[in-house]
Amino acid sequence: PGGYVGAQLSHEFDCPLVVTGHGGDVYTWPFIDASHKQQAKVVLDSANHVITVGSGNIKCIQNIGTETPISLIPNGFDSSMFFQMKEIECKKKLTIPINKRIILSVGNLIEIKGYRYLIEAVSEIVIHKADVIFVIIGDGPLRSDLAHQIHSLGLEDCVILTGGKPHDEIPLWMNACEIFVLPSLRESFGVVQIEAMACGKPVIATRNGGSEEVVISEEYGLLVEPANPKDLAEKILLALSKEWKEEKILQYAKRFTWENITKEIADVYHRAS
Repeated sequence: PGGYVGAQLSHEFDCPLVVTGHGGDVYTWPFIDASHKQQAKVVLDSANHVITVGSGNIKCIQNIGTETPISLIPNGFDSSMFFQMKEIECKKKLTIPINKRIILSVGNLIEIKGYRYLIEAVSEIVIHKADVIFVIIGDGPLRSDLAHQIHSLGLEDCVILTGGKPHDEIPLWMNACEIFVLPSLRESFGVVQIEAMACGKPVIATRNGGSEEVVISEEYGLLVEPANPKDLAEKILLALSKEWKEEKILQYAKRFTWENITKEIADVYHRAS
């Protein structure tokens, strides 16, 4: 929607326009009705260039209909915040039991993030692993529903809903965990995956439209079917037993530093001007 304002300003001041589409602004908003789709087409046709973060988004943009050039440039992460630290030291700072294996997820507590499927998977995992704690960082309208689900499954000691946390505290949690999980039903990219990898952590993610472009090798993580607690439980158990090569994960994540990504973005703006 902000791009529509940009299109009007671009015409009024006769200046180039670059539009970036990230998530629902690309795959949901334009398809609400014919009016929204027409506004989206005005934005795309007014732009000199379009940037988006995932190939699934490119298909959505093409379905709207435009001849404006499109570049796929993924999200980046702040390497001054997200880097490898000692797991035990981070656990101590967060007062997490050192003898517990932490599995982490970070996101808004909304339906599309798929947390109810993760909690259902936990009920299977704890049958086989007694030393794991699942930590879900984030807040949202489903918090009370998820808390009720945790209680009804008797998982109060295994699943912790922390609520929201300051962004600068998230790297501590990522370094304190052993595995990062993204159970989303839909993602354009999912930058939290890259932030976790920048801390040397493997990622278990659903095939949600964006994660397939991040977890491109089983050296970096594993992919599961969305809304499938059984598959999710099996892959998490597999990840807990696997010997991950942290150095390969860290090396892969470097491709997504803001230092690298901003060069690609700046190049588009230079060409558009």
